[in-house]
Amino acid sequence: MAIAIINDVELNAILPLQEILRRARSGEIPKKFLVPLLIGRYAEDAADASQDGSFARVLWLSIAEGIEDWFQAEAAH
Repeated sequence: MAIAIINDVELNAILPLQEILRRARSGEIPKKFLVPLLIGRYAEDAADASQDGSFARVLWLSIAEGIEDWFQAEAAH
């Protein structure tokens, strides 16, 4: 199960919130991955709501990219 969620994040970036919640309820997402996924989703949504070129947008995108990098590092283990 953990491999599937790692692969999904690697291929598709952070999953949509409804997909995260559905998979969490069904047990497909291990607890270790739930909080990073939720943070990454929030960061992407906040970046989308920020103005282009703003510091806030850059900050939120950096957080989202950091979460994606963390998933890539997990895949390498």
